[in-house]
Amino acid sequence: MIITIDAPFYNDPVVPENVSTELPVDGLWDYEVVEVFFLGENDEYLEIEVAPSAHYLMLYLAGVRNATNQTLPLPYPVLTVQYPREDPNRWAGQILVPKEYFPCGVSKFNAYAIHKSDPNRNYMSLFPVPTGAYPEPDFHRLEYFEAIQFPEVNPRCFIPEEDKENGDNNGTNSVSTLLSVVVLSTIMKFLF
Repeated sequence: MIITIDAPFYNDPVVPENVSTELPVDGLWDYEVVEVFFLGENDEYLEIEVAPSAHYLMLYLAGVRNATNQTLPLPYPVLTVQYPREDPNRWAGQILVPKEYFPCGVSKFNAYAIHKSDPNRNYMSLFPVPTGAYPEPDFHRLEYFEAIQFPEVNPRCFIPEEDKENGDNNGTNSVSTLLSVVVLSTIMKFLF
């Protein structure tokens, strides 16, 4: 699944240059970053964070703030970040997220941007929490996520009808057939 980001560029705060872009960066939310959350069944969700510096972090959560995998790796060197020549105040990036990382039954999402250093830290949300409802910003308020039409992309989520009828609950007999008809690359553009 390719996710495309197009966002304002503030260059504040910047991830230190000695931090590798090849590995997940724990605490990336402390820097300028765009975050996208995909909520599936049983309050399982995928959190994807991307910084203009090409750093990333992906977490899989089962329940609010309950990270079951805190450093999902990118198996492909596919993260690219570009600073558009026509507008140096914006940045764009793409990240290829393995389909196996998404929860089953994704039906809601939200997107966020964080920039500037304290005391001027700024938090933006595609679907915001009401101002003043909570003492501090909290991106894990799942009740404020909005509906999304999202294809089922994770192979572990498919149980074809013929496998159900034959008592096969893991769907291994027909997954490759199903995947050939499902569009696996959906480009989503988040513009703040």
